[in-house]
Amino acid sequence: MWWANTVAIGSGMGEAFGRGLLRAAGVEGDSLDLSRKLGGDRPTVVRVLVELSAVLTSIDVGFNDLDEETALSIVRAVRPRDKLTFLGLRSCGIGASGAKEIAEFIQFSAVPTDCNLLHNNLDVESATMLAKIGTEKGIMLSGIKRHQTEADFSYHGLQSADGILIASDLRVSAVLKTIVLSGNSIRDEGAIALGESLKTNKSLEGLELRSCDIGPEGAKGLADALASGSAVLTDCSLIKNTFDVESAKTLAKIAAEKRIMLSGMKRDQKEASFFNQGLEPADAILITSDMQFMAVLTRLDVRGNFRMGDDEKQALRTATNGRQDFVLQM
Repeated sequence: MWWANTVAIGSGMGEAFGRGLLRAAGVEGDSLDLSRKLGGDRPTVVRVLVELSAVLTSIDVGFNDLDEETALSIVRAVRPRDKLTFLGLRSCGIGASGAKEIAEFIQFSAVPTDCNLLHNNLDVESATMLAKIGTEKGIMLSGIKRHQTEADFSYHGLQSADGILIASDLRVSAVLKTIVLSGNSIRDEGAIALGESLKTNKSLEGLELRSCDIGPEGAKGLADALASGSAVLTDCSLIKNTFDVESAKTLAKIAAEKRIMLSGMKRDQKEASFFNQGLEPADAILITSDMQFMAVLTRLDVRGNFRMGDDEKQALRTATNGRQDFVLQM
């Protein structure tokens, strides 16, 4: 109750009260990371956040079970000051309507404000709207830092909309070399957006999209990007998606021309095991494509993958024929 009354009284004092709160909390500088750290009386905490936001240049309140209205109240607090360089709102329940207000904020902010908007309730349309503005303004939307060379989002529960935001960041980043998105429901919409970003990105060399619920349309989007000749990508992991044989063959044909790995194996790998991983015919095609670039591979285990067809098995045998002391377990 004391804190609630203090905040209620102090809120009329403007920035002076916010800076006093920072000093009382022992915070030095204008940056505050509160991700996964908020507790206490929620209405009071929200009012404190609004006061703090008005004096900070960077604030992260992600993963605190905040709702959309609370997230937007922070946006409204920082907007008049127009000095924020980072705003972390991951998993704050932001939907399509909230996305519109955030889009307006980042579009007209004089200071480029990088964000983390992943894991909200955005749909493909609202994510695409944000991505368009992010690309035009050179603003990061997924929490990836501009100096980052590697990013790992594996098994983070991401959806198509998140894939679209990350794709926008690939257009902005000039130094990111590898990104791991495996185990997320990126789906066709996210894969197509990622493919479009690869056409302009000049730094990304490794992309992992294993088990991302990507179908033939998403595969086509990625294939178009790889065929464009502008992508610098050399290593992919695309197995365990829902490609059909035709889309896998298209990817394999382009990969052969561009010398791109598709299965997640490494060129200098000596042994590889896909034992009992539920591989489909399309996966076998991607693995076979990689064999041509793996001169030192001596053992490949694909046992227990009962959905692989006879044609795909024979293609693997053909790819390993003539390799001295090579062991193919199938």
